[in-house]
Amino acid sequence: FHCLSDTASEETLSTRLSRKYRTHPYLQHDQLLGPEGAIEIPYQKIVNYRKHEAREVDTRNAWYHIISAYDAVAQKLGMTEKHRHYILYGWTGLLSNRARKRAGYDLYQTIRSIRTKVKNAYHREPRIRVIAHSHGGNVALWAAQAAAEEEASFSVDLLFMMGMPVQKETVDYIFHPFYKTIISSFSYGDGIQGSDYFSTSCNKSYQRMTDLVDLEQAVQQSGGVRADMQYMVNLQDNVVSHANMWLMGRDTPIFDFMKPLPLVVLAPAFFARVTEHASYTQYQAHLHGAPGYCVSQLVGSEGPIRSIIYRSPNMYPVINQAQKDAAASWNPADDSRHLVFNYQNFSALRNALGF
Repeated sequence: FHCLSDTASEETLSTRLSRKYRTHPYLQHDQLLGPEGAIEIPYQKIVNYRKHEAREVDTRNAWYHIISAYDAVAQKLGMTEKHRHYILYGWTGLLSNRARKRAGYDLYQTIRSIRTKVKNAYHREPRIRVIAHSHGGNVALWAAQAAAEEEASFSVDLLFMMGMPVQKETVDYIFHPFYKTIISSFSYGDGIQGSDYFSTSCNKSYQRMTDLVDLEQAVQQSGGVRADMQYMVNLQDNVVSHANMWLMGRDTPIFDFMKPLPLVVLAPAFFARVTEHASYTQYQAHLHGAPGYCVSQLVGSEGPIRSIIYRSPNMYPVINQAQKDAAASWNPADDSRHLVFNYQNFSALRNALGF
């Protein structure tokens, strides 16, 4: 109760258990989850992973499989730089707005530090993209508030949020110019995104930013792109779940040829070319897939008028190779595909409780 009402201290049992729970290695098995704070996944290890040099990487960690596939898709779409750094940022995961605020302020300091290091190393301004899942999106929005308070002299190119519970405590921060582009993506097949009635004062979470704010006004005030994006898979709007946005093998795969890779590996296909069409505040990200082809198509909506603004090349060969790479060295920890009631969660919880 104290955790949910934002009165818990850092030393409460719930906080200590949460921290111990989320450090269990099983939880890194099927999702982009690292320890608290920032850790870099060395790009050379991604290269070694693709060469199937298993001795160089711990392929039980999902991040090698997911980041390698994401990187391959980004290369295919021309969305990569010569020098690439992939960094995971972890936080307690407590269902608490105060915990997210604390993490967001720390995330801002982390981004600022990384930006300085990269700029000093390459003597140029880095292109920074933040990809967030679920309440990680709210953590990232708190980072924008921290940047505004400090009057940051730099900006982040992209914040791409997947299945974020949109809440009144953070939605106004999309007006800040810290993120040049903010995209909040959602699916009507996501039963989790709108179900956080607890850690928000209005006792309700939303699927779209536009449910709470005027995105046209946010675009004008921020000077950047602000948009909601709905997922469509073979013209169906309820295929993508909260789990298969981010977790490997935890839900029915979007396409059989992607199994067990989550949707985040295709994220570059969703934000590609969006900044060239800043006038839109509503998008549909259409995925069309079958054995032999997989393409994304971005549809921009302006009232009743819809326009196709981008269609990707065929990503199937890239995804198919990434799926083979994952299948060669990764297996699910159990047969359950349930997001909550699975062996990994119970094992981590028992460990946190000291059993």
